[in-house]
Amino acid sequence: MSGQSHAYYQVEFPNTSSKAFVPVAAPDIAGMRAALTARDMPALLDSLKTSSLNLPRQWAARHRRVTEILVGGNPFELAILTCELRRWNVERGLPDLDRQAFRRAIKLLEQEVSGLQDQGAQDVQNLLVHAWNETRRAPDPLQRCGLPPETEGGPHCHGCQLTRTAQRRWPGLGRPGQRRAE
Repeated sequence: MSGQSHAYYQVEFPNTSSKAFVPVAAPDIAGMRAALTARDMPALLDSLKTSSLNLPRQWAARHRRVTEILVGGNPFELAILTCELRRWNVERGLPDLDRQAFRRAIKLLEQEVSGLQDQGAQDVQNLLVHAWNETRRAPDPLQRCGLPPETEGGPHCHGCQLTRTAQRRWPGLGRPGQRRAE
């Protein structure tokens, strides 16, 4: 251009014949960011292990927020989202749409680190595989209701002890304050 030579990145889009040429001098103008490097792996791994994200409990608001993170493609935000959804999955299992978002976040992170061959990238990939294959832990009913084990009687949830309502509906099951036979 104007007698000057310019260098361009050639971006090829999967499953299409489309290509884009982005100036090397200014990739941020085209909405690109630098690829992750081996130096980024410790911070990414830490985000995957210890982050928390305050996601809305209401599905529609949560879906909007999760979609923003997934579309944004920032690997550190994806790692934080993955960590939070992993925690939810282990604690109580994920509903279908959250499980799909969890899987998509993992796939996007796997793509981010797939070209790196260092030990940090391998650790990230191993954690992502482990996170997807984790199953929900069987909860301790007394922990789920939030009451200490020595509490007897009173209103309980999740079936850890029979409530008065349950005893009225099914009189043969026991008395309030009496632990169910396991």
